[in-house]
Amino acid sequence: MAFTAPGEHPGHGPDHDGSQQTERGFDAAMVHKREIDRLGAFTDGVIVISMTLLVLDIELPPGTDGKGDAALLDGLGQILPQISSYAISFLVIANYWVLHTLKFRGLARIDGPFVWMNIVFLLAIGSIPFVTSVLSDNHGTVATSLYAAVMAFVSASLAVMGIHAERRGLVEKPVVPRYPLQHVARSLITAAIFLGSIVIAQFNPTAAQWSWLLLVPASLIGRRLGSDDIARLGEENDV
Repeated sequence: MAFTAPGEHPGHGPDHDGSQQTERGFDAAMVHKREIDRLGAFTDGVIVISMTLLVLDIELPPGTDGKGDAALLDGLGQILPQISSYAISFLVIANYWVLHTLKFRGLARIDGPFVWMNIVFLLAIGSIPFVTSVLSDNHGTVATSLYAAVMAFVSASLAVMGIHAERRGLVEKPVVPRYPLQHVARSLITAAIFLGSIVIAQFNPTAAQWSWLLLVPASLIGRRLGSDDIARLGEENDV
C-alpha cells in the first residue's frame, strides 16, 4: 500500500507537479517552435518569389526572333547589363537568405519587435527586383545609389535583428559576449560596402558598381569572424 503524506493526495505529489511543469515547458517550447517555423516559412516564400521575379526583367530586344544566329548573338550582347544585374541581385539575395537562416538556427523564441523587424526586412527584399530593373536600364548616379541604398538597408536590418535577438534573450543558449558583433559581421560589412559605393557613385557610377565585387572577400572575412561562435552554437544545439 502506497504511503501518502498528510495533506497530499495521490497523484498530486512533488513528482506529479514536476512532470506537469515539464509538460508545460515542453508545450511552450513547441508553440515557440511553431511560431519560428511559420515566420521562417513566410520569409523563405517572400525571398523565393523575389529571386524568381528578377529573371522576368530579362527580355531579348524586339526584332531578334527568327533573324538568325548573328542577330541573336547581337541581341544577347545588348542585354548583358540586364543579365549581370540579375546575377548580382540573385547572389546577394541568396547571401541574405543564408545569413537569415543562420540567425533563425539559434532562436528559441521570437517576440513582437523581432517579427516586425523581419517584416521590414522582407519589405526591402521585395523591392530588390524593382531596383534591379532600374539599374539594368539606367547606369547613372541615381540608379546606382538607389540600388546600393536598398541593399545597405537590407543588410543593416539583418544586423539589427541579430543584435536584438541576442540582447533580448531570444537565442536558445547564451554565447560569448562578443557573439552579437561576430554574428552580424557579414551583414555589417555588406552594408558598409554598399554605403561606400553610394559615395563613389556621386563621382563615378561605374566604379561604384565595380566596388560591389568587394562583397566576395568581405563575405569570406565575415564568415571567418563569426565561424567559431556559430560552430559553437551548432554544437550546443546538437547536444
